Amino acid sequence: MENEEVKKVPFKTLIKKHPNGSLERKIFIGNTEVDYSIDVTSFLEARKMGPAYENAIKADIVKHFANCVSDVLGRKVTYEEVLKATKTGWI
Repeated sequence: MENEEVKKVPFKTLIKKHPNGSLERKIFIGNTEVDYSIDVTSFLEARKMGPAYENAIKADIVKHFANCVSDVLGRKVTYEEVLKATKTGWI
């Protein structure tokens, strides 16, 4: 399975206007919108607790996001693969 070629699918990000007027970044893998968001207020509150908390939260966000993308794809991907996909348009 190691030599098995992975079928790449389109990966794109779009800025869309939310019904409340705010702008949101939406991520699409193929035709599927990735249902993922960050509670910015909670994140900012946690940052006030110090750099150790901020780093732990960022690591948790990265891990959870990579897991969400993996779930949509049906295969395991790393955050590095997601970053590459934002540049190439394929994951």
